[in-house]
Amino acid sequence: MNEVLNAIYERRSVKKYTDRPVPAELLDEILKAGSFAANGKAWQAPVMVAVTAFSTSRPISQFTSGSHGM
Repeated sequence: MNEVLNAIYERRSVKKYTDRPVPAELLDEILKAGSFAANGKAWQAPVMVAVTAFSTSRPISQFTSGSHGM
């Protein structure tokens, strides 16, 4: 099966989080992949912010929608 389709079909939401940091190389790869996502006929420039410190993420979550569990 196509690797991309397989990843889509087998995708599962993660509900358990750990305090282990995401390796910088993996985070870079995830952000790079996200920059290739469809975005309204390329009319919207993607804006991604990688927050790696929990002490920073908690205050930010108060201003974003859908950030439950952060």
